[in-house]
Amino acid sequence: MGGVDSLLQVLHPFIKRDPQNSDEEEHIENLFNALCSCLMSDETRRAFVEAEGVELMTLGLKPFCAMFMGRTQVSRRAKKEGMSDAEVEERCISIISSLFQGLPRGSCRDRVSSKFVENEFEKCDRLMEIFARYYERVAVQQRRLDEMVAEGQEDVDEEYKQSALMEAGRYTLQQAALIIGQLWFVGDMGVRRRILLLLHQQSNTLAKVRAVLREHHDGIGLEGGAEEKERQQGKLRALLTALGLQEDITPAAPASDAAAPAQPALDGVALANGTADDSAAGDSATAAVANGVDADIKMEDDDAAVAGADAAAVKAEGAETAAPLPPAAAGLQEAQPPPPPSDTTATPSASVQEVETEAEGSRQERHRDRDRKERREKHKHHKDRDRERDSERRRHKEKRRKDSSSEDDERHARHKRDRHR
Repeated sequence: MGGVDSLLQVLHPFIKRDPQNSDEEEHIENLFNALCSCLMSDETRRAFVEAEGVELMTLGLKPFCAMFMGRTQVSRRAKKEGMSDAEVEERCISIISSLFQGLPRGSCRDRVSSKFVENEFEKCDRLMEIFARYYERVAVQQRRLDEMVAEGQEDVDEEYKQSALMEAGRYTLQQAALIIGQLWFVGDMGVRRRILLLLHQQSNTLAKVRAVLREHHDGIGLEGGAEEKERQQGKLRALLTALGLQEDITPAAPASDAAAPAQPALDGVALANGTADDSAAGDSATAAVANGVDADIKMEDDDAAVAGADAAAVKAEGAETAAPLPPAAAGLQEAQPPPPPSDTTATPSASVQEVETEAEGSRQERHRDRDRKERREKHKHHKDRDRERDSERRRHKEKRRKDSSSEDDERHARHKRDRHR
């Protein structure tokens, strides 16, 4: 068990500084490879948590976020191994998704969430850009597969389709949708407004995010066992409910269990906490869902209604207050989004008019910034031109003075020669 602690102590100095040379860089990579190998054992994982390894790793979010934003280059060793910038992007998405799903509620998970708020939501912008790009890639691949099926190509079986969609980036798309769902689930109204604004700027709605998560929910297999499948699907159902899904996708209970007493909320549906102890924290939000949130965030299929419906989700989530859980909502306990954090500075409601007003204000501010920049550039251009003209005049004046001096010298020399003759 002392090996894990020793690895963490050696890695600690590099949390806040980058390696100075290629040897140090390779040394750090080897240390992380050794640490990852150690974490394959349950016993060493417990030792890692007890040694506050999770807290230590989250302290290194700053360089990781720089990599997520595309501000750092792929290391020389990674390039030698064939890793591209696109693969780094996909790995960053996978790591962030794992952090949200694996970290318990508390300072570590809050630190990850806060990264999407700082610097005017720049990481939200990056996340939504990645989601839109991969959504389009997967949609193009799906249309191509549909055309192949329509043409009657016999080799296009289900296995071929799944492989083609994975190559197009479906896994990264699903992980990006999970991060969006987790950020929405946190309840920060500023982040929710930003997500809606970015979706509406691309003529999209939360329906696309829900569709990706629903596909992911339905595609979870039994690799980890029936209990693990139900746990993962329970988490996704909670996300889908928070995002406004009205359809009940809970699997039907077996006929033999019809007379069994009602069970408490599924273990693991309180997202990313790994236990059922946090489920009580979502009672008030569950009651809000039962009291009308679902009706308020109903998404219409026509383009005229989707924007208002998505913004109504924000309004309903922020305006509803805690209320006793009615009997009709007893079956909704698996969807327990927590109430918005007490330290949020956002207003409790956000209508579509507020979103549009905020967007209009942002556009006007961008126009003003652009005008100011153009004026500064124009003023600088005029100053540079005047400076160049002054310099040119000085050069001409100096040249005339030298020419005049040369002519005077030459006349004086001629005069002296004439006198000598």
